Amino acid sequence: MRWTYPVLTLALAACQAPLPEDDPNACGKDRYSHLIGASKDRVQAAALPEDTRIYGPNDAVTLELRPERLNFVLDAEDKVIMVVCG
Repeated sequence: MRWTYPVLTLALAACQAPLPEDDPNACGKDRYSHLIGASKDRVQAAALPEDTRIYGPNDAVTLELRPERLNFVLDAEDKVIMVVCG
């Protein structure tokens, strides 16, 4: 009887739907991958979700993880090098 609870807990956990942070495309980044290599101005002119971040190597950003937030990471020349969720 003592092993029933842990086994049942593991079985139920295996059936659980994935959490948003488990989805690498939770923010829809795949829709914006065509902007890799684009200038910061071009990205800012695009229709983006409201909480999108665009930042470069010297910009301060919070470290809070928000899987639904779209991020454009820029290089020193303000060109997009990555599109990520978080």
